[in-house]
Amino acid sequence: MRVRFPSVGVCTRIVAALLCIMTIEAAHGAATPAPQPSNAISLPRAKVILPAGWERQTPTSAMRAAQAVIPGAGGPGELTIFFFGEGQGGGVDANIARWTSQVDPGPRGVPTRQSFTVGPFKITWVELAGTLKPGTMGMGPSAPQPNTRVLGAVVEGPGGPWFFRATGPDKTIAAQREAFLGMLRSIEAN
Repeated sequence: MRVRFPSVGVCTRIVAALLCIMTIEAAHGAATPAPQPSNAISLPRAKVILPAGWERQTPTSAMRAAQAVIPGAGGPGELTIFFFGEGQGGGVDANIARWTSQVDPGPRGVPTRQSFTVGPFKITWVELAGTLKPGTMGMGPSAPQPNTRVLGAVVEGPGGPWFFRATGPDKTIAAQREAFLGMLRSIEAN
């Protein structure tokens, strides 16, 4: 059996055609948006990545942009994200003062408040621990909730602000603090 090899000219054309196909495929792939992680939460004009193990839920109120269950040893906690429209929902100080007034810290002391930036976003967050007071106007718990921890954040940026709040048993939310902050650090413009 005799094997015939193509001429150099034919080989050159084949290589050129393969390079052309690879270039077209690479260009097409670059134009195709990357798939979103399954735990990405799209908000109006922003998105965040929900921490692993947190279970997204359908919001129970039209005021909520998103919500999730936070698992933990102390029992489940809840994440709520609010967006009231660009420039709406009140300022950072007013929201932190409202969240602070909802928790009686008892002998635990004062809340922890810090800020950081991620790209064009300024994030101010607060950590509160104590007894969550009964809600007013049909919102919040109907009875005092001792041993509760609240992590609240106001995210300012183009198209914002957005309001994030993790509430639940102290043991659960304290253990999920870094996951909450990691979620905030994942924010991107949408």
